Amino acid sequence: MPRIPAPGNTNEGDIAVMSFVARCLLLPILAMALPLSAQIQPFTEEAVSRGIVGITYFGHFTLPFGAGIAFNDLDGDGDADCVLTSEGIGRIRLFENDGTGNFIDRTLVTDWPPGYLYSGVSVADYDGDGDLDLYISAWDLPNLLMRNTGDFLFFDVGQEAGVDDSGQATSSVWGDYDGDGWLDLYVCNRTASEDNLENTTPNRLFHNEGNGTFTEVSEQFGVDDPWKTIEAAFFDHDLDGDLDLYVSNDKGNGIGTNENRLFENRAGILSEISEESGSNVHIDSMGLDFTDFDRDGDFDLYVTNVPSSGNRYMMNNNDGTYSLEDVSHGLFGGDSGWACLFWDFDNNGWSDLFVANNIANNYLFSNNGVFPVTDVAVEYNIHDAGYQAPGTFPGNTYCVAKADIDLDGDLDLLVQTWNEPLALYINHEGELRNWLRLKLRQPGPNIFSVGALVQIQHGIEYQRRMLKAGHGMKSSSEMVLHFGLDDVATVDRITVRWPDAEISVLENISANQVLVIDRDVTGAQLDCDRNLIPDSEQIAADPGLDANGDGLIDGCSSDFIRGDVNLDGAVDLSDAISALSHLFASVEAACYDSCDANDDGAIDISDPITLLGYLFGGDGPLPPPFNSCGGDPTVDSQRCSTLTSCS
Repeated sequence: MPRIPAPGNTNEGDIAVMSFVARCLLLPILAMALPLSAQIQPFTEEAVSRGIVGITYFGHFTLPFGAGIAFNDLDGDGDADCVLTSEGIGRIRLFENDGTGNFIDRTLVTDWPPGYLYSGVSVADYDGDGDLDLYISAWDLPNLLMRNTGDFLFFDVGQEAGVDDSGQATSSVWGDYDGDGWLDLYVCNRTASEDNLENTTPNRLFHNEGNGTFTEVSEQFGVDDPWKTIEAAFFDHDLDGDLDLYVSNDKGNGIGTNENRLFENRAGILSEISEESGSNVHIDSMGLDFTDFDRDGDFDLYVTNVPSSGNRYMMNNNDGTYSLEDVSHGLFGGDSGWACLFWDFDNNGWSDLFVANNIANNYLFSNNGVFPVTDVAVEYNIHDAGYQAPGTFPGNTYCVAKADIDLDGDLDLLVQTWNEPLALYINHEGELRNWLRLKLRQPGPNIFSVGALVQIQHGIEYQRRMLKAGHGMKSSSEMVLHFGLDDVATVDRITVRWPDAEISVLENISANQVLVIDRDVTGAQLDCDRNLIPDSEQIAADPGLDANGDGLIDGCSSDFIRGDVNLDGAVDLSDAISALSHLFASVEAACYDSCDANDDGAIDISDPITLLGYLFGGDGPLPPPFNSCGGDPTVDSQRCSTLTSCS
């Protein structure tokens, strides 16, 4: 087999290859010699036996860092397929899951560009055609947008789509930040890295225009971060029904300028609140993930770091701020961390945490709701994805992805380690407890419902998850929401908050099934106060909440005049100027309903254009309520946050 020796240490490279061969030949023989009870461990490493064969030689002593991996259902047959980047001498590889958790190499179906600098992957349905496409991030090369045309055949449309950025790209994430139904793309660039100081390309935010093309808008919102970004996440930090953005920046220790950044979404305008939120940590921040780790209903943040100052767990205080609780919760670490990934590996109902480390054991923090948590990686034999000779240092692990590849109701883990074979850890611990897996579907274009929030309740306990597209350090995991249930046999209530903030409710759902929740079937209801309880249910319990009888909770509904953006009681040129200031100067709008001049449910450039067309172009009147006060007759997520001229 081809081999590239480790830089400066050919013996280490030889050991890696020889140990790989030995593992393939000897481990099956040794396993057969053991009694059955000795073979059943919490995890077993089975990459080669299941058909995922690959080594990543690059991305350690040479940039970029790590080789992204993905588990996603690329052919729509219900199981997770696999993508590897920067594999071998530098190629992208694709493996089809045959439905049993075994894989067939489908790399040659697509003419993939060669080169180890293509080293990141995120997965999303950018064009709303019902299948998942790939965004491949590259280092000092144009990024690729690989459109899925079926049967594992992909074509690069990055240039025509306008997303072939040529920065020093690491990770990428998808989310509909402006609520227009189309998935937008945020690309992280480790700007002016050590190997090419002249590439000063900042981070990019590409707005999806809905016609196969994107417009770059990062400077407009101030999210064109010029620092050394490794990863980012779209998530709802304040639970108001839209997607906020968190950015993880490297090289912040002791510099004073590089810091992590949080941008709050205010009706499609991303406004920085890093300092006031307390999330602006100054560290060598690399990997990033979020979950409701303490199960108090909001989403907490975790980022990895170098040993000198440790990893950071930022606990959401549910008031717009975060507290550093890494030490109190047992999550400090103390090694050089890269990817981090939340997952309920044991199906006990609490999110656990896997952390990938360099030249140190990987961590598996087991969470049972009692803090501090415990690292069980060594005990569960998931601590070292390297296969060096006994007594040598652990591997240099960078990227991870999760999925239930064998459809047995627990999450398996794919781990990428430099100069080592890919490691696929098959989960047996999760088989001991109940589970529920949810696939969300809604009318397009965001068919897979990226950005949706789901809450499940059983008794007085509940769990919350958000559907992500891109995480795990340059990687991506399946678009299925997985809930461990421990010994719970029936979930009392499932509440889905769709990306437009309407909700669907299901009750009395049996455990141990994969459930497809189709919005066309369940329908959706208003939740104007964003408390995950339908307005109609609250009003039925307390009719006084809707004194004016408009079907909305009174505290949520405001009469307004369409187009009266500055709330002075008239629609004139000053309103168009106010709308433009909101869009391009990040001036907050007091009433988003008023600002939505064309009543399409989104605040964008079409609104001031509509206003100007009415005022000076002879266009017809604006949609109701217009020329008089009234409520919004259209169901959408826009609201007024203050009293209007009608109040």
